[in-house]
Amino acid sequence: MQGARHFPAVPSDSVATTLNDAVIALITNESYIRRAPITASEPSLPRLLQGLEKVFNDGVHDESSFWNFVEHSQQTMAQDDRRKYNNPNAKEQVTHALAQSRGAGMDAMQNHRGRLWIMLCLNTHTLLDALTSLVAKKEFILAYYMPSAFLAQQCNFPLLYSLLNQLNKLHFKLSPMDVGLFDRV
Repeated sequence: MQGARHFPAVPSDSVATTLNDAVIALITNESYIRRAPITASEPSLPRLLQGLEKVFNDGVHDESSFWNFVEHSQQTMAQDDRRKYNNPNAKEQVTHALAQSRGAGMDAMQNHRGRLWIMLCLNTHTLLDALTSLVAKKEFILAYYMPSAFLAQQCNFPLLYSLLNQLNKLHFKLSPMDVGLFDRV
């Protein structure tokens, strides 16, 4: 797929390096270009999930987590006109991730909820829209992230947008049971 050539440059020390490498591996796979589902058996999937989690976790305030950022978005966006956000279904996504987490008996683990949310967004092609909505308000980002965080730096958005846009073109078929892929080496 030729889209990989159009990514903004990724510095070798960037938190997005792992994500970039995994996205390129997936979008250059001929079967995935033809819409074959990406499942837990895909060797580069753990790197993709770890790369996404790394981006979301970078620079989170000590007393917070990226899940807190995502979960609070449903209230923040509900206070505004939902139509002005790319992801008007944020509340439903958070609710779904919470329900899956409870169903797995892992509802006390914040990183488990966040991981389920990432997988849900990949399966539903909404990660780009969700992230675009989440970062729409700078004051909201800074309530959860340090100013130096990857998500708090607007200069990182072109790269992240490019990567997530490529992921939206792929067909993911992940199960809540696949959450262990985040820890696979």
